[in-house]
Amino acid sequence: MAKRPSKKQQQDGRKTFRLMTWAVMTLVCLVTFPSTTFLVLLGMLPTIVAFFAGRDDRGYAAVCIGSINFVGVYPALEALWAGDRKPDLVDIVFDPLTLTIMYAAAGLGWLLYLSVPPVIQTITGFMGQRRIESLKSDQKALIAEWGDELAEDGVDPDFEYGD
Repeated sequence: MAKRPSKKQQQDGRKTFRLMTWAVMTLVCLVTFPSTTFLVLLGMLPTIVAFFAGRDDRGYAAVCIGSINFVGVYPALEALWAGDRKPDLVDIVFDPLTLTIMYAAAGLGWLLYLSVPPVIQTITGFMGQRRIESLKSDQKALIAEWGDELAEDGVDPDFEYGD
C-alpha cells in the first residue's frame, strides 16, 4: 500500500497547482484581452510582489495591498474601456499621473497593512488591562463579602500583571 503524502507535500502541491492555474489564466487573458491584461499586470505589480514576497502563509499582505491597489488601477481601466475617445494603452501607461495613482494606492495598502495591526494590538492590550482591573475589583468584592476563605487557593487580588 502506498504511503500518504505528508501535509507539507500536500500544501506544496496545492501551491504549485494554484500558481499554475494563475499562470494559465493570465496567459488566456493576455491572448484574449492584451491591453487590459497588460495594464492590470503593470498596475498590480506591487500586489504581485507582495504575494510572492509575503512572509505570511495566508497572503494577508497581498489581499490588503491588492484590494486598495485595484482601486488605483480601476480609473486607468475605465479610461481604457471608455466609449467615445479611447486612449491607447501607451498613452495610459506613460502618463505619470496614472502611474502615480496606481502605485500610491499600493503604497496606501502597504501603509494600512503595516500600521493597523500594532494599533489593534494596543487597543486589545488596553481592553485586556481594563478587564483585569475589573476582575480584580470583582474578586476583592467577593472576598469582602464571603471572607478570606474564598482566596485560599493562593490567588492574591493585589497581584500586578506585567507586560
